[in-house]
Amino acid sequence: MSYLELKAAPIPDMTKGIISLWFRDARKNNPPEPQAWPSGLWSPGTDSMVPPDTFKVIQEQAFKHNVFFWNAYGQFITGGGVTLPLFESPSVMIPSPPPFVANGMHMMLTFGDAQQSYDYCEWQVTYPGVIEAVNYVPMLTAGPQWSATAWPPPYAPWIMADGKFKVATFVLSGSTPKPDLVPQSFIGVDKDGYLTICLQTNTKASYKGYAFQLDRATEIRATLSYFQSPTDLPPVPGQWVKVPNYWDGYEFWYKDVSNEVMGAQPETFVIGGPPAAFDFITMPPVSDGAWHHLLFSFDISGGVGVQWPSLLTGGARPPPSVATGCKAWLALDDHNYTGAALQHRFAMHDGFQLPLLPGMGTDATGFGPVTSATRAVMNLEDNAILPRNCWVISFRNSPKLGLRRFASTAGLWELASSTYINKGDYNWFNWTGSIWPLEGTPGGFEWRGELHPPKPSNPDPKTFDLPTYQCDGFIIPVAGHPIGIPASEHHLEHNTGIEMAELQIWANRTIDTADISMRRLFVDGNGEPVSPSKAAEVLGKPDILLHGSGNWQKGKNTGASGADDDDKPIPAGQFVPVAKIEKFKPEPELGK
Repeated sequence: MSYLELKAAPIPDMTKGIISLWFRDARKNNPPEPQAWPSGLWSPGTDSMVPPDTFKVIQEQAFKHNVFFWNAYGQFITGGGVTLPLFESPSVMIPSPPPFVANGMHMMLTFGDAQQSYDYCEWQVTYPGVIEAVNYVPMLTAGPQWSATAWPPPYAPWIMADGKFKVATFVLSGSTPKPDLVPQSFIGVDKDGYLTICLQTNTKASYKGYAFQLDRATEIRATLSYFQSPTDLPPVPGQWVKVPNYWDGYEFWYKDVSNEVMGAQPETFVIGGPPAAFDFITMPPVSDGAWHHLLFSFDISGGVGVQWPSLLTGGARPPPSVATGCKAWLALDDHNYTGAALQHRFAMHDGFQLPLLPGMGTDATGFGPVTSATRAVMNLEDNAILPRNCWVISFRNSPKLGLRRFASTAGLWELASSTYINKGDYNWFNWTGSIWPLEGTPGGFEWRGELHPPKPSNPDPKTFDLPTYQCDGFIIPVAGHPIGIPASEHHLEHNTGIEMAELQIWANRTIDTADISMRRLFVDGNGEPVSPSKAAEVLGKPDILLHGSGNWQKGKNTGASGADDDDKPIPAGQFVPVAKIEKFKPEPELGK
């Protein structure tokens, strides 16, 4: 397949830009088939930046009755079989896939660093070094009682038939770079004819509160109190006796792994694309074989900050806090597009827009843990844009609300009003003898059981960060990297033979495509191309200019990066034609 390539672009890295391009036959040949992402099942060893298939692991490793199993979403699995609580929050939010891999794309232009890595972290099942869990004998009568049935501690009381169970969790392994999963920046048309623009930066954002993993667990111990009656054998007949070191449960310590999960790839801005549920407004598909003109400008030099609040009582979600200094302007066929047509939500494997992936935790209606927000929810101005992962939202609640602080048979006595039970202490009732002392019993409160520690000593998940995104200084790495028309050698499978003309690129300049006088620099009132000299008079000489059939066939760049002030060619700024570049007829004209 023939193409033009500039091996090492002699133009600066971009935070702003203007691109003007004529094209036709957007779906001339078949592109590669769309690839499912993530690939494979959710299990260790696959290429999926998602948790393993937790249900499968539970079945295979015989955790069916384990009341202390923790899956990768932070959901507590109750005893008596595997039961995931409904409508609970995951502790892992899934990032958005790279758009290049997920779509069968016809390329028109690729530019930027083709070797950026997708930093994949594999999930692995681990077993914290703590006392194994046991199933307790249930209380048979109302009120405090001593239900211990075996000796010695710390394994009493427990049901012999079910035995002990390991504490298990999933944690991230070390990062494995996967450069094939991150595309260059591109302009293309998807398999259905929808224009898609990807601005792939080399900038990593800072994430908080999107993903947590169980970092470690520590035991809760109990001291049992019981009454030694006068008729009992020594050592202390007629007194309250304390038996220490019964095991009672765990405290859980968490690590925020948001950057490892959500920041797997550098940030990406995706413009246009096919319609999605509840964001139906798009640019019209360009699949008629006629000539079309794209005028696109962007400014991603500003910062972006987003914070997702927790759900209110009843399930309503307050609007997110969104601030973006990034904008884009786009005109297709001399028509200006803003709002949802410019940038909108995208399809995810959420059980609603796309089928669920294996192993994904779901609620009663079958929805997955995350989806993408609508533009209306994001409350963006007409030309405002956001990086792709800013749109990812939990279906249920803030991830921190799906985390347990501790698991204990005694639990916390949160609603205590009595003076002898400190609010927030562990509930000692289950570790107190069933014979209550009379008023004034010698020894005071020696009849009370004790728990160690007396209060939770680990951080409360309620104090953890809400899902928060912050990024500044987005940069598209262009200098020294290849520019391909319609694609560089890194993505030649997406070169399907689209016909193109009149390519002009300005690095680090912007225009407002809503201004008709700006559009008239490129397309006249009859829908025909305007001489590039007109745009150069207003905007200055473009960095890249391919104008005229002869220059297209030779790859001759007459822009500022390819010709000096005396119009002498600059060798480093010339495209190399690969195979034969043919002249197309008729000349560009909208709709022809």
